[in-house]
Amino acid sequence: MDVFNKLLSPQWAEAFGFNYLSGRYFNQLGNFINKEYKENVCYPPKEDIFKIFRKISPQDARIVILGQDPYHEENQATGVAFAVPETQLVIPPSLMIIEAEVKDDIYKLDNTLHFDYTLERWTSQGVFLLNTALTVRKGEAGSHALAWSSFTEAVISILNTYPGKIFLLWGKYARAYAHLINPNLHYTLTAAHPVSEVYKRGSGFLDCKHFSKVNEILEKNNGIEFIIKW
Repeated sequence: MDVFNKLLSPQWAEAFGFNYLSGRYFNQLGNFINKEYKENVCYPPKEDIFKIFRKISPQDARIVILGQDPYHEENQATGVAFAVPETQLVIPPSLMIIEAEVKDDIYKLDNTLHFDYTLERWTSQGVFLLNTALTVRKGEAGSHALAWSSFTEAVISILNTYPGKIFLLWGKYARAYAHLINPNLHYTLTAAHPVSEVYKRGSGFLDCKHFSKVNEILEKNNGIEFIIKW
């Protein structure tokens, strides 16, 4: 079990259970990933595939943002959905769209937003940034989606057991997991994937106001001191 504690975290390893992590599917997934990384250029770096799981336990995930798959160009994917490394100077379009929505929804004309492209400020507040696939082949969006689908189902099912979370499902890949979320225990907000705005403005992400809606829910249920500082 030690290897799974290091790979994920003790909390996540316990939540999955040894039978799952040592079972046939997880073993097949590991073989697939090893083969893909050996034969192709894949992202994120192998050691960062499960990075978000080491950052936030299932109990401490307050907000769950579900996207599609990692950035598929060099030095962009970090193992935290939508985030980029601090050294990255070219910001992916979807992250720029997210920044624009945060600014319009929360900060408006305030000009105090200093957006953190690593999204570490978000994760430090319990924002669990997950893609439906944790790896991708270079230049091939969705190339590993099928391999990860059962794992993602297990993750959402685990998160579902801890009441009071707010799920943000961005895009059709993310919305496919909505049926695993108990509406009596959690809040769910849906929108188009941010990158869709790059191809067609007004496609359903900009002006979704998910960031202010999350804070309205948190303030109503817990008090203003519990809102997210986006």
